[in-house]
Amino acid sequence: MAVWMRALPPLVAAAQSDGARGTLCFMVVLGLGAWGGIVWLNKLNKRWKAAQLSGAIVAPAPAPSPASHSAPPAATIALRFETVSAPRVSPGLMVRIPDEPMLVAPRPAPPPPATPPPSAFTMTASAPVAKPVEPAPAAPMRSVTPVPKAGATPPVAPVATQATPGPTLWPPTPLKTGWIPPREVIEVAGYKLKDGMVYVGSRLRAVNAPGTEPALINPSLEVASRPNRDGQGMTYWPSYSDISPASRAGYLEWLASGRRNAHAYIGYVFLFFYGLERRVLIELGTDAAALAEARLIEEEVQALLKIHEENNSFRTYASAFLDVLRVRRAGEDGLLKETPQFTLRHAGAASFDVRMAVGTAASKGLPLPADWALAWAVETSDTKLRTPATRCPEEFQALFRARYQRDHGTGIVPRAKKSRVGARYEPASASFAGMVRLASASVTEASETSLKPVRALVEDCCESLESYSRWVGKNPDARNSMSALALLPDELTSTMQGGSDVQALRALLQQSLGSNTSAPVAAADLLKHWPTATSGKLSKSEAVGLAQALEKLGYGMEPDPRMGGAVLAPDESAHVFTLHPESPSAPSGDYLSALAMLHLAAAVATADGTVSTDETTRMEAMVEAAQGLLASEKTRLKAHVAWLLARPASNAGHKKRVEALAPEARTSLGNLLIEVAVADGNVSPQELKTLSKLYAMLGLDEASVYSRVHAATAMRPTAATEPVSMRLAGAPEQGFTIPGPPPEKGERLALDMRSVQAKLAETAAVSSLLGSIFAEEETPPPAVPSTPAPVEPGVAGLDSLHTSLLRSLVAKTEWPRSEVEKLAGGLGLLTDGALDVINDAAFEVCGEPVLEGDETLQLNEQAAREMMS
Repeated sequence: MAVWMRALPPLVAAAQSDGARGTLCFMVVLGLGAWGGIVWLNKLNKRWKAAQLSGAIVAPAPAPSPASHSAPPAATIALRFETVSAPRVSPGLMVRIPDEPMLVAPRPAPPPPATPPPSAFTMTASAPVAKPVEPAPAAPMRSVTPVPKAGATPPVAPVATQATPGPTLWPPTPLKTGWIPPREVIEVAGYKLKDGMVYVGSRLRAVNAPGTEPALINPSLEVASRPNRDGQGMTYWPSYSDISPASRAGYLEWLASGRRNAHAYIGYVFLFFYGLERRVLIELGTDAAALAEARLIEEEVQALLKIHEENNSFRTYASAFLDVLRVRRAGEDGLLKETPQFTLRHAGAASFDVRMAVGTAASKGLPLPADWALAWAVETSDTKLRTPATRCPEEFQALFRARYQRDHGTGIVPRAKKSRVGARYEPASASFAGMVRLASASVTEASETSLKPVRALVEDCCESLESYSRWVGKNPDARNSMSALALLPDELTSTMQGGSDVQALRALLQQSLGSNTSAPVAAADLLKHWPTATSGKLSKSEAVGLAQALEKLGYGMEPDPRMGGAVLAPDESAHVFTLHPESPSAPSGDYLSALAMLHLAAAVATADGTVSTDETTRMEAMVEAAQGLLASEKTRLKAHVAWLLARPASNAGHKKRVEALAPEARTSLGNLLIEVAVADGNVSPQELKTLSKLYAMLGLDEASVYSRVHAATAMRPTAATEPVSMRLAGAPEQGFTIPGPPPEKGERLALDMRSVQAKLAETAAVSSLLGSIFAEEETPPPAVPSTPAPVEPGVAGLDSLHTSLLRSLVAKTEWPRSEVEKLAGGLGLLTDGALDVINDAAFEVCGEPVLEGDETLQLNEQAAREMMS
């Protein structure tokens, strides 16, 4: 430099001379001046870097690369990137990608990498990737100021605090690039980003592509004052460094708002998602802190997926990312303990996390939990799930778990194949420039032949939810109602709390029963919690639905139309009882035989308008003595007896119950009715009259009723009329016992109730007949011959003549028998026969007679309205 300074004056003088020599000297002076300027700038640059190293920047030791962590071979996933061609350059031109400022001062040796747990999952990349990013310094909040837009007033930002202030240098010190961890706050361009999970800095290379990382937020870039919220002008693969200043403002505003705006531009969501992909696939370690961060990232992606699930593109990328992240976080040993976060998707092939979980169970011979089995069966299916599973996913999954445990216990053990589990993950970010290949070193694929019983169980659950699904489809806001509860499978009702009406009904039943096994509940109280088409009145289908709903809650009711009972009248009380879990919901032949016998016996017991305790006891004894019945059926019959004895006397419907009985069965039944009548020791005239009618109905001799009643009464034990010998307890007997007199010849013996019941049970005609009477769906009675010219259209299956009689009878609630005989005679009908035909039709429609009584006939208004409708 000194030599050049001494030679400068003569050269300048020579350059001022004319001619070629002066021109040459001028060019030499110009070249030497340029060379001197370059030398001076290099010296200035070296001084600036030395000042940086002296205290302006203190960089922490870099985090260990994920590739440096060692893990057992059994828990390793190898990541390989697709080959990406290098950019074309001109020959001889050197291209250098800017990097972080080089540090001259020696750094302390980094701490040894933590040894991951045996079950941890490690990921490595075979292609060269960017060097580990230095973590941001832990601070409550950091503030960076962007370059202001030309002509705009820059926002006032707080001054960053430094531990050791360095000299003021130009150009300004570049901001250190780092990952902002979850729950850490940083401020960029006046926007406070409260929950981290972003990259902030000046320089960060893409993973496997030329250029800058798309997710990097560079605070030195311009940010507009008016944000672009609709993403106008954004490209398909956005990069923070390439988008417009207004779009940067829109992106920062979305981040600062908490990332939960459902109407945000989806490109901003993807730009944030790019950073999560880089963090999880490239930089995240396997130590405890890294796994805790992975859990937070997983929760964040799940929240974003729930908000933006309608966007097919984001749903696809986020779902695949969660699959990899879950395997990355849980590892092989912990994956089966996780619950799959599947959405009943089907694609013909299982997702990566499902294949890893099922493969782990197959490789190690472990039982496959129900949730993973369901996810495996659904995702590998080539067909869509049926509507019950997609419309009612929670109920479907709960039912599958219950039946899977019932059929397979802790779970099936899948068969293992020879091939290893592998997959190709397609990142959303252009930073990766291609697919990421995933492979397991020890987990093998599971054979789909193990899915046969699981798929059959899926189909079975869909069929069981068919009726419930149809109800929910028509009534989407009533899925917790009583009507919906009645349609649920039994496995779900025990855990379903239901809505307010379900809870109120459950409280009513518990309060009514208390510690008793059976108790009456007024029909009006039950109907408060059960929807009906007509207020305060049950149709047959509604009564069946109510019985089913009570059954789901663990209670039975009588009368139950499914078990041969009538429809509960609004002014009656149903008798509810605690239902045994294995109680049948359809009547058996033995049950129907006993039911018919109880109906006839109740007609005799209630004939005088009062029911004594002895009569009740006798009918309950009949239930206990019945053969071929389950304990739960006897409990139900006792509740039915209580309901029968609480009703007014009625002979309606008895003819149909006994018209096909065999002669032997009719005789045994007649003797049984006599026993019921004399149970209380007093046979009233009304009971004698009812017995006579029933004997005539059974085809037995009416005149024998009085003699039979007298004989049965004479056999009852009488009170003692003479002194009775007594002795103290424990005193020795003295003397001897005088034998009692032998029974007189011709003396009648008491009926053996067990023999009577056995005889009835053995009669096939009784069971066959009652089965046809009390079946849930009855066949219509044969048509009665009618006149060729019908008077008017039939009602409830009746011919025109009986329809005309019915229309006349519904005009009043009470009819003297003489008037009814005139109406029937005017139509050419016999009174008793016509009433039986009309009542039989009423039984078909509503399960109870429409006309009841002897001298005065009472109209059942509810049954009449159902028949006429």
